Amino acid sequence: MASMNGVYYPAQSINTLGNWDYYSGYQIKAEDDFDLTLTGAKIPNPEIDLAEGWNLVPVLSSCDVEVENLFSGIPSLQIVKEVAGTNLYWPAYNINTLGNLMPGKAYFVASADGGTISFPECTKSSAKTKLVSRSVNPGTWNDLHYTASSHVIAFPATAFHNSGILPGDVIGVFSFDGLCCGQAEIANLKSNLAITAFANDEITMDKDGFENREPFRFKVYRPASDQQFELEASFDPALPNMGFFAAHGLSAVQSLKLKVSGISENPAITFEVYPNPSHGIFNISLSRCPQNLQIQITDIRGSIIKEMQTSTQVGGSVLQIDMSGNPKGVYFFKLHNDGFVGVKKVVVE
Repeated sequence: MASMNGVYYPAQSINTLGNWDYYSGYQIKAEDDFDLTLTGAKIPNPEIDLAEGWNLVPVLSSCDVEVENLFSGIPSLQIVKEVAGTNLYWPAYNINTLGNLMPGKAYFVASADGGTISFPECTKSSAKTKLVSRSVNPGTWNDLHYTASSHVIAFPATAFHNSGILPGDVIGVFSFDGLCCGQAEIANLKSNLAITAFANDEITMDKDGFENREPFRFKVYRPASDQQFELEASFDPALPNMGFFAAHGLSAVQSLKLKVSGISENPAITFEVYPNPSHGIFNISLSRCPQNLQIQITDIRGSIIKEMQTSTQVGGSVLQIDMSGNPKGVYFFKLHNDGFVGVKKVVVE
């Protein structure tokens, strides 16, 4: 169990939370369902001061509270989102799948300058229990792992224009080891959409979400024809994280392009990059080099550093990339053509 400032972790005998604070929200992860009963007096003048940046806000009311009204006096509000859920309120993109804040829950709130929110009067004495919404798996990808840390990606309606995407399509965001970490169905092409991409849970044995700075990869599933497609995206540089995962990160897509040839990754193609790390000279060893292989090198912000294309070569080809003139840091090598997609992270020392 964790707040923004402390944690209670019984298995490790850690408790930096101390006493329960009703002005703080909490994230709780449990192995099994359990009931928690809290008793006390009614809170007089229920108000919460928002700090600049991210807050974990409890609902100090036994009634549902309309999210737009509650935050109407906070001009610096950026986003409100569920903990381990997909519903959110993002005014800049006119997206509100949250509607109301529910009693008994806490929400992540990001504000550029802080402020104070006041909960309205409520005459109810109890609240109904409501579950966090879960998107429906289209039956093609893995079930999502709803972890507490997430990254929200905006898809403005303008990005759907001439993209090849159709209403009813499902967009999934994938790690480069093929794990679906977020998805959403497109109801229509005239409304903005947001996808919540979930982070890896560090206390589980298996990888179940994105690692920090891991690049996004998108796919589209079309239920009407039971087809999958690769989806190429460019990102708005005005938002900080662009196409790379960050805990509580924000990205926005600028344009989309559906690869109508579909996804036909060839598992027979393998490649390695060595030495890694290096002082700038990297070798890419491929089991085979397909025709017109595209190589794109980006930095951790998603900016393209170098692009190149190879001609057909024999199996076992080794390509050399010279990064010695680039600053030290983390880069990504993306190799792709119509039948192959692969990404490797490299470090220039």
